[in-house]
Amino acid sequence: MSNEKQKVVIYTRVATQEQAKSGYSLKAQDKMLKEYARVNNFEIVEEFSDIGSGFEKNRQGFNEMLQYLESSENCKTILITDLKILSRNVNILEIMQQYNLISVSCDSFPLLNQLSILFEKKCRLLTDEKARMRFEKAQKLKAKKGKIENVK
Repeated sequence: MSNEKQKVVIYTRVATQEQAKSGYSLKAQDKMLKEYARVNNFEIVEEFSDIGSGFEKNRQGFNEMLQYLESSENCKTILITDLKILSRNVNILEIMQQYNLISVSCDSFPLLNQLSILFEKKCRLLTDEKARMRFEKAQKLKAKKGKIENVK
């Protein structure tokens, strides 16, 4: 049996400079991830960090992490504090399905399941949005014909 530690990268992100300094700061996330790695016998091979919106695609640390993971033969695991730290953009999260994601806040619950649920919700939201738009259009048409009142 091999005693080789699983290799991981850590990724931290905050949205603003103010957050970087207080509260759920980069330093606090870094400390939490390093402790988690130590306790769970992971080897941190690289660390990446960003200050900026999770909706933004062009984050330097995030892009460098992707390049590292793509070129690495023995590391395909990202350690994060929470899924929203990685990204708030569903399209970006879809790309992340090819990597092993471990979230400290989820206590290593397989994030692929969470991502699947997220994509399912996205599809449902898109469907719900279309249904809402059809409903509003029908309501406006009924209002125009005088069948209902108070429709904008």
